[in-house]
Formats: sequence, structure tokens, C-alpha cells
Amino acid sequence: MAEWSTTPRSRDHAAIRTQDLPLMPRMEPELYSVLQINAQGSRLVGSELKKFVEYHQIDLLCVQEPCFYRGKIIYFTMATRIAAYGDQPKAAIMCFNKNCQLVEIR
Repeated sequence: MAEWSTTPRSRDHAAIRTQDLPLMPRMEPELYSVLQINAQGSRLVGSELKKFVEYHQIDLLCVQEPCFYRGKIIYFTMATRIAAYGDQPKAAIMCFNKNCQLVEIR
């Protein structure tokens, strides 16, 4: 049976003690910077957003109404992956971190 300890083992984390199972080392999750914006199909917003993403090293960008030309989203050629569907996408998810994965759920 697990016993809760009110004394944290590490800063800001409560610990669980159990006699049956060994404690597993705590793994630090990766932190990602995520930005969401409605670009309203504007080329100016797309251009400025590209500069912002590069300067602030954004990992994941979620854009409503992205700027597109001939069925392709423009200004974000540096994205490692882009998820957008259709000739005139209403939303797009752009990944700039090579360690991120985009998974489509249907």
C-alpha cells in the first residue's frame, strides 16, 4: 500500500513511498515554446510572424487563417513540418523543432 509523504524529496514535489515498488527517477519533461495567432490571411502578419518565430525560437506555431498562395502557406519555409489541409487552409500547425512530432488523429 502506498504511503504519501508531506515532506517533499525535491523542491516543490511531493513524494510517494511504497514498500512493494522501487521509486523511479523523476524525468524532466521537455519544454516547448508554443504560439497561437489568428493571422487573418494577412501577408504583413505572416512576414512579421516569421521574424518573431525566428527571434524567439518558437517550437510550435498554431495559426488560424494563415496566408497562403497557390495552395501553399507562405513565409514559413524554415518549418520542419507543416500540417494544413486543403487548397485554402483555415488553420495550420507548424513545427520548427526537429525533436517535435506532429501526429494526425482521425
